[in-house]
Amino acid sequence: MKISKTYRNIIINIILQIVATISGLILPRLIIAAYGSTLNGLISSIGQFLTYASLVEMGIGSAAMITLYIPLCNCDYKSMSKILSSISKKYRTSGIIYTIIVCGIALIYPLMIQGQVNYSYAFSMTIILAMIGIIDYLFIGKYKVLLMADQKYYIVNFVKIIATCILTIMSILLLKYKVSLLIVKGFAVFVHALEAVMIRKYVQEKYPEINFNENVSMRFSQQKSVLIQQICMVITYNTDIIILTIMLPSNSLKEISVYSIYAMVLSFAKNFMSVFYVGLGATFGNIYACNDIKNLKKKFKQYELVYDIFLFFVYSCFIALILPFIKCYAGGIADANYVRIEIAVLFGVIGIVAQIKDSHSTLVHGGCGKYKETEKYSVYEAVSNILVSIVLVNKLGMAGVLLGTLTSHLFMDYGVIKCTYKEIFPETASTTLIRITRNVILFFILGGIEIKMTLMIDTWVEWIIAAISIAIFNGLAVFGINFLFEKKELSGIFQRKCKQSKG
Repeated sequence: MKISKTYRNIIINIILQIVATISGLILPRLIIAAYGSTLNGLISSIGQFLTYASLVEMGIGSAAMITLYIPLCNCDYKSMSKILSSISKKYRTSGIIYTIIVCGIALIYPLMIQGQVNYSYAFSMTIILAMIGIIDYLFIGKYKVLLMADQKYYIVNFVKIIATCILTIMSILLLKYKVSLLIVKGFAVFVHALEAVMIRKYVQEKYPEINFNENVSMRFSQQKSVLIQQICMVITYNTDIIILTIMLPSNSLKEISVYSIYAMVLSFAKNFMSVFYVGLGATFGNIYACNDIKNLKKKFKQYELVYDIFLFFVYSCFIALILPFIKCYAGGIADANYVRIEIAVLFGVIGIVAQIKDSHSTLVHGGCGKYKETEKYSVYEAVSNILVSIVLVNKLGMAGVLLGTLTSHLFMDYGVIKCTYKEIFPETASTTLIRITRNVILFFILGGIEIKMTLMIDTWVEWIIAAISIAIFNGLAVFGINFLFEKKELSGIFQRKCKQSKG
């Protein structure tokens, strides 16, 4: 049976998230155990500053990907060559600018953490961690854009699975013998370089008709709006650690280490949910490019319903299990307080609020390229995040910056969902709003009960048993409540999937 590109993207992404989750659980714990919370916080802090430097990408990838949908649909290799040659030039320029900015960060950042880490060590770590971004800009950015637009991002993810397995095994061995953390991270750069070679080889073999080196330079109509949204997104998702670094200078790296462990667990939930939208933007984009609005609406409605059910299921489990998970994971680490109930609850709520819009963003941005229409909401999101975080951080510490993040996401949720029903499907958003309200109420009921039940968990065996029990109960509860209210829609989805399977 032939598997469609969409399902290949989903299946490979599921495998990648499993592998990445295992790796993400093992390596930070080993780093903290071997080198302490300060160096773990150093890596997280540098990562956030490099994320700001990555804004030199200037929205090239997302803006260019939209322009590739029609040429791919028509097998117009001449147009694809022009677009991808332009992407190549723009990425090369971005890579040079990124390298210059990184050198500046490497010189200045160590001064911000004086007394916590040696200057030369922080400088070297910044340069090493930045090398992965340099490889992306200078060598494989254009190939990734092409594969994403052609619904073949599963190739990139497949290569990433192999690389992650190799990196995890070798890092465990290196950390076991307490080899310098600089060498461990240097090996990660080497593995990423191998990824770049494999992706480049695949594209050159599968797309021989495309010339990536034509002497052309195109402007992408949505690039400015994409760049504005990327700037705002970077601010929204990476402000917390920057503010903690600057506003809590005396013990910032230990606080950042605590933050990074909670953020790591949140990333597992986010990565699981990404299974439902990575690659689907291109699927919607191809339908939209063919102007088949009726089919687009039908597929999106099915997708949104399934996405929302899984979203609330995942985060109802997350908020019940994160605190005992942190208690077990950070057990024996005495140089920082990792077990904080208010931080656990805030991370859980942020997860829901941050991702409730992602099904719509997959359509609005990834599929239809409506970046300009949601531009102002991304600005509101970023500005409110900074202002609220700065106001609250001195009084509430980490909880203050999390409240800033939580508040800011509400602006983008409203803007993206509004765009779906104003610009693409001109109709009321009542069904979506009722579903969100229903599931939010259920989320808080389940969370309020289950957090109290799991507070006494102290061992991994108890946590695993609780996780299985809560997953089964919450899965039945979330699906059951939604089936009760949307029986016709869910039954229709199951019937269509059964027919497709038999076909």
